[in-house]
Amino acid sequence: MNHAQGVESSGVSFAKGPTEILPIAAGRIIGGKYELLRPLGGGSMGEVWLAEHRTLHERVAVKLLSR
Repeated sequence: MNHAQGVESSGVSFAKGPTEILPIAAGRIIGGKYELLRPLGGGSMGEVWLAEHRTLHERVAVKLLSR
């Protein structure tokens, strides 16, 4: 089985099929636990957002890579 079919490796889950590209905006939940708050910066490789862990209430930086 490969990653596209839904393999779990070292506790990391991969999509079971094609993934949908969704708009990125404040309030969006990433990975089921991080809420995007505001963009911090971006470039040709993607964007960096300030986010908050929904359970721990800790703020983190999240990098979202461009396709």
